[in-house]
Amino acid sequence: MAATTMAAASVTVTKVVGTMILDVPSCKTFTETPGVKGAVAAGIASASGMTATSVVVALSCPSTTRRLASGLPARRLGETVNAGYEITIPEGSTTITAASVTSSIVSAGTLGLTAKIATAMAAANITGIVVSVFSVPAPETKTMVVSLTTKAPTTTAKPKSTESSARQVFTAPLAAIMAMAMAAFA
Repeated sequence: MAATTMAAASVTVTKVVGTMILDVPSCKTFTETPGVKGAVAAGIASASGMTATSVVVALSCPSTTRRLASGLPARRLGETVNAGYEITIPEGSTTITAASVTSSIVSAGTLGLTAKIATAMAAANITGIVVSVFSVPAPETKTMVVSLTTKAPTTTAKPKSTESSARQVFTAPLAAIMAMAMAAFA
Protein backbone atom coordinates (compact mmCIF):
# COMPACT_ATOMS: atom_id res chain seq x y z
CA MET A 1 0.00 0.00 0.00
CA ALA A 2 1.28 3.50 -0.73
CA ALA A 3 2.56 5.52 2.20
CA THR A 4 0.78 8.79 2.82
CA THR A 5 1.60 12.01 4.59
CA MET A 6 -0.87 14.32 6.24
CA ALA A 7 -0.90 17.90 4.99
CA ALA A 8 -2.86 20.31 7.17
CA ALA A 9 -4.80 23.14 5.58
CA SER A 10 -7.33 25.56 6.94
CA VAL A 11 -9.98 27.81 5.51
CA THR A 12 -11.57 30.82 7.18
CA VAL A 13 -15.33 30.86 6.69
CA THR A 14 -17.31 34.01 7.49
CA LYS A 15 -21.09 33.93 7.62
CA VAL A 16 -23.79 36.49 8.25
CA VAL A 17 -26.52 34.75 10.24
CA GLY A 18 -29.96 36.08 11.02
CA THR A 19 -33.68 35.53 11.23
CA MET A 20 -36.74 37.30 10.01
CA ILE A 21 -40.45 36.86 10.54
CA LEU A 22 -42.65 36.65 7.48
CA ASP A 23 -46.40 37.29 7.48
CA VAL A 24 -48.27 34.90 5.16
CA PRO A 25 -51.87 33.71 4.74
CA SER A 26 -50.99 30.12 5.75
CA CYS A 27 -47.65 29.03 7.20
CA LYS A 28 -48.16 25.41 6.21
CA THR A 29 -49.11 26.27 2.63
CA PHE A 30 -46.21 28.70 2.34
CA THR A 31 -43.53 26.36 3.70
CA GLU A 32 -44.78 23.39 1.66
CA THR A 33 -45.00 25.23 -1.66
CA PRO A 34 -42.26 24.05 -4.03
CA GLY A 35 -39.70 26.77 -4.75
CA VAL A 36 -40.61 29.06 -1.86
CA LYS A 37 -37.43 28.37 0.09
CA GLY A 38 -35.32 29.16 -2.98
CA ALA A 39 -37.33 32.32 -3.65
CA VAL A 40 -36.83 33.55 -0.08
CA ALA A 41 -33.09 32.83 -0.43
CA ALA A 42 -33.01 34.68 -3.76
CA GLY A 43 -34.81 37.67 -2.23
CA ILE A 44 -32.36 37.83 0.68
CA ALA A 45 -29.46 37.44 -1.75
CA SER A 46 -30.77 40.26 -3.90
CA ALA A 47 -31.17 42.55 -0.89
CA SER A 48 -27.69 41.73 0.41
CA GLY A 49 -25.79 41.91 -2.88
CA MET A 50 -24.93 38.20 -2.87
CA THR A 51 -25.75 35.29 -5.16
CA ALA A 52 -28.59 32.95 -4.21
CA THR A 53 -26.11 30.07 -3.94
CA SER A 54 -24.43 31.90 -1.05
CA VAL A 55 -27.66 31.97 0.98
CA VAL A 56 -29.14 29.04 2.92
CA VAL A 57 -32.65 29.44 4.31
CA ALA A 58 -34.65 27.39 6.82
CA LEU A 59 -38.38 28.04 7.10
CA SER A 60 -40.52 26.95 10.03
CA CYS A 61 -43.96 27.52 11.45
CA PRO A 62 -43.93 28.81 15.02
CA SER A 63 -46.49 27.85 17.61
CA THR A 64 -49.74 29.69 16.94
CA THR A 65 -50.22 30.64 20.55
CA ARG A 66 -48.04 32.17 23.18
CA ARG A 67 -48.42 32.75 26.90
CA LEU A 68 -47.91 36.33 27.88
CA ALA A 69 -45.51 37.01 30.74
CA SER A 70 -48.31 38.37 32.89
CA GLY A 71 -50.08 34.99 32.85
CA LEU A 72 -52.96 36.17 30.68
CA PRO A 73 -54.60 33.61 28.40
CA ALA A 74 -52.84 32.66 25.20
CA ARG A 75 -53.53 34.81 22.16
CA ARG A 76 -53.40 34.10 18.45
CA LEU A 77 -50.31 35.53 16.74
CA GLY A 78 -51.53 34.94 13.17
CA GLU A 79 -49.87 33.12 10.32
CA THR A 80 -46.18 33.80 10.55
CA VAL A 81 -43.11 32.01 9.25
CA ASN A 82 -39.72 32.02 10.94
CA ALA A 83 -37.04 32.37 8.28
CA GLY A 84 -33.51 31.68 9.46
CA TYR A 85 -30.74 32.44 7.00
CA GLU A 86 -26.98 32.06 6.60
CA ILE A 87 -25.03 33.99 4.03
CA THR A 88 -21.51 32.74 3.29
CA ILE A 89 -19.10 35.56 2.49
CA PRO A 90 -16.61 34.74 -0.31
CA GLU A 91 -13.18 34.04 1.20
CA GLY A 92 -10.68 36.78 0.50
CA SER A 93 -13.23 39.20 -0.97
CA THR A 94 -12.45 42.85 -0.39
CA THR A 95 -15.65 44.19 -1.96
CA ILE A 96 -18.15 41.89 -0.26
CA THR A 97 -17.69 41.74 3.49
CA ALA A 98 -19.81 40.70 6.43
CA ALA A 99 -20.20 44.38 7.32
CA SER A 100 -21.41 45.31 3.81
CA VAL A 101 -23.88 42.41 3.72
CA THR A 102 -25.20 43.26 7.20
CA SER A 103 -25.53 46.92 6.22
CA SER A 104 -27.45 45.99 3.06
CA ILE A 105 -29.93 43.84 5.00
CA VAL A 106 -30.45 46.49 7.67
CA SER A 107 -30.85 49.20 5.00
CA ALA A 108 -33.37 47.12 3.04
CA GLY A 109 -35.50 46.69 6.16
CA THR A 110 -38.92 45.08 6.10
CA LEU A 111 -40.19 46.94 3.03
CA GLY A 112 -37.12 46.31 0.89
CA LEU A 113 -36.93 42.63 1.82
CA THR A 114 -40.67 42.22 1.19
CA ALA A 115 -40.22 43.65 -2.32
CA LYS A 116 -37.13 41.49 -3.06
CA ILE A 117 -38.80 38.27 -1.86
CA ALA A 118 -42.01 39.08 -3.78
CA THR A 119 -39.97 39.71 -6.94
CA ALA A 120 -38.09 36.41 -6.48
CA MET A 121 -41.37 34.55 -5.93
CA ALA A 122 -42.82 36.04 -9.12
CA ALA A 123 -39.66 35.06 -11.02
CA ALA A 124 -40.10 31.50 -9.71
CA ASN A 125 -43.75 31.51 -10.91
CA ILE A 126 -45.08 31.25 -7.36
CA THR A 127 -48.46 32.96 -7.42
CA GLY A 128 -51.38 33.34 -5.08
CA ILE A 129 -49.25 33.78 -1.95
CA VAL A 130 -48.80 37.24 -0.51
CA VAL A 131 -45.76 37.53 1.73
CA SER A 132 -44.72 40.44 3.90
CA VAL A 133 -41.60 40.69 6.03
CA PHE A 134 -42.82 41.57 9.50
CA SER A 135 -39.54 41.78 11.45
CA VAL A 136 -35.83 41.82 10.53
CA PRO A 137 -33.46 41.96 13.50
CA ALA A 138 -29.87 42.89 12.62
CA PRO A 139 -27.92 39.76 11.67
CA GLU A 140 -24.75 38.55 13.39
CA THR A 141 -21.34 37.77 11.91
CA LYS A 142 -19.75 34.41 12.64
CA THR A 143 -16.21 33.58 11.63
CA MET A 144 -14.66 30.16 11.99
CA VAL A 145 -11.44 28.51 10.91
CA VAL A 146 -12.04 25.10 9.41
CA SER A 147 -9.02 22.78 9.54
CA LEU A 148 -8.76 20.23 6.80
CA THR A 149 -6.45 17.26 6.57
CA THR A 150 -5.68 15.82 3.19
CA LYS A 151 -3.79 12.68 2.26
CA ALA A 152 -1.27 12.83 -0.55
CA PRO A 153 0.47 9.72 -1.84
CA THR A 154 4.24 9.86 -1.36
CA THR A 155 5.10 6.69 -3.28
CA THR A 156 3.76 4.93 -6.32
CA ALA A 157 3.64 1.44 -4.79
CA LYS A 158 0.83 -0.72 -6.12
CA PRO A 159 -2.25 -0.52 -3.88
CA LYS A 160 -3.41 -3.75 -2.26
CA SER A 161 -7.08 -3.03 -2.79
CA THR A 162 -8.97 -3.65 -6.00
CA GLU A 163 -9.54 0.09 -6.48
CA SER A 164 -7.51 1.83 -9.12
CA SER A 165 -4.77 4.17 -7.99
CA ALA A 166 -6.52 7.01 -9.82
CA ARG A 167 -9.62 6.47 -7.69
CA GLN A 168 -7.52 6.53 -4.52
CA VAL A 169 -5.80 9.76 -5.59
CA PHE A 170 -9.14 11.50 -6.21
CA THR A 171 -11.02 10.11 -3.20
CA ALA A 172 -8.92 11.87 -0.54
CA PRO A 173 -9.24 15.39 -2.03
CA LEU A 174 -12.95 14.79 -2.59
CA ALA A 175 -13.33 13.80 1.07
CA ALA A 176 -11.51 16.99 2.09
CA ILE A 177 -13.79 19.12 -0.10
CA MET A 178 -16.88 17.43 1.34
CA ALA A 179 -15.60 17.97 4.89
CA MET A 180 -15.03 21.65 4.13
CA ALA A 181 -18.49 22.03 2.64
CA MET A 182 -20.13 20.30 5.59
CA ALA A 183 -18.19 22.45 8.06
CA ALA A 184 -19.16 25.60 6.19
CA PHE A 185 -22.84 24.80 6.65
CA ALA A 186 -22.56 23.58 10.24
